[in-house]
Amino acid sequence: LEIDPDHPISLKSMQKLYAEVQDWDSLANNLQRQVEVLTEPEEQIRIHAAAGELYAEELADYDQAIAHWQSVVDIEATHEEANQALDILLTAEERWEELAAHYRRQLSHTQDPTAKSEINQRLGVILGEKLGRTEDALGSWLQVLDSDEKNLDALRALLGLYSERAMWNEFVDIARRIIP
Repeated sequence: LEIDPDHPISLKSMQKLYAEVQDWDSLANNLQRQVEVLTEPEEQIRIHAAAGELYAEELADYDQAIAHWQSVVDIEATHEEANQALDILLTAEERWEELAAHYRRQLSHTQDPTAKSEINQRLGVILGEKLGRTEDALGSWLQVLDSDEKNLDALRALLGLYSERAMWNEFVDIARRIIP
């Protein structure tokens, strides 16, 4: 490290050492240096994921954790661990606008209809219950029904939204679908 402080192998070795001795501040500094030095996408994903985990679990700096996990998703939009971490952290921090934007990004990168439906359900809840944006929530819940016309969560949510917005014809149509 004294000869070449930016040597990739040295930086990675020091990362392991700092983690083993639980020197979290030094580990955070090491990971920041690796972000600057190691520019390959796979390395960036590895480093940001390690930093996201460190900031969330050891340093309780959720803003930094979210920023690092977001960096992972920016590189690889379908990175499962990063998407799950963002779901958890943004929910815990009640950052509803960011969570809604996160779900929209997930929808744009998801091909599986079942996964899209699940994301739209979560998005519908956030938009309707947390952000009070009923028009947007309606759109998400209708997308859920497009893929599963018998989805009770969507049907119930739409009943509530239609009632709230005094859309009585739509309310009756949905009520008839619920009641056999």
